[in-house]
Amino acid sequence: RNYVPENLDEIMLGYLSVPLVTDNKKELSNRLKLTDSRGRLLKWKGVKQILIKNGYKIKDTTKCINGKTTKISIITK
Repeated sequence: RNYVPENLDEIMLGYLSVPLVTDNKKELSNRLKLTDSRGRLLKWKGVKQILIKNGYKIKDTTKCINGKTTKISIITK
């Protein structure tokens, strides 16, 4: 079981409707402090599943940033 912080919605405010690149996803994962059954910090894939279970929608797409095609995720409630 993953402990979801009580202030999840408050933490998420800064990340809603913003294109998140890898560094933003790592930052969000660190701020949420979600861990697996062995106490290891969850990476984006696990965080994404928990957010979806808690009513968030995540759209994965690509965007050209500085001439490079980059994977981004956009979170909405």
